[in-house]
Amino acid sequence: MRLLYVAAGILWVVLALLLFGLVSALAAESSTFGERALSFLPLAVLIAPVAWQLRATHRQIREMTANRIAITASGIEVQLSGRAREWKGLPDVPPTHVPWSHLLSIMREKKRFAYPSVVPLGYPLEVFTLYTKTGGISFTRECVPNVRKAAQEIAAKLGTEL
Repeated sequence: MRLLYVAAGILWVVLALLLFGLVSALAAESSTFGERALSFLPLAVLIAPVAWQLRATHRQIREMTANRIAITASGIEVQLSGRAREWKGLPDVPPTHVPWSHLLSIMREKKRFAYPSVVPLGYPLEVFTLYTKTGGISFTRECVPNVRKAAQEIAAKLGTEL
């Protein structure tokens, strides 16, 4: 989660610098219209993807703060949704309470996902799956902050290892 905040901060700084350059290029009185246009176009082309990535980063931060896995004395409270789960093929999980008596096990596996973009980039990611009597609930570190710690606590409660 911290990395998302750092990435958002860096993107805001880059966007501010590009906007400053754009305003400076347009406000330069000594330059001609053609020089202003030559300065404006590359800066505008650079601003658009930075703004789109900043928007996507903030959307992921909102999704991660809305998702939760809470370990309680009576069981586990789970709520998982968002676009990051959707493009990985992981279904949304509405607010659900799973009692400890319904939990069977928790497993960890590495899967390879491709980030959906103009140039799809593949990357490995740990997927934790909580198996219950009614099915499985999968989650990753891109769904919930501190997911590994939560998975280890669940495994300890179940008396198993990851």
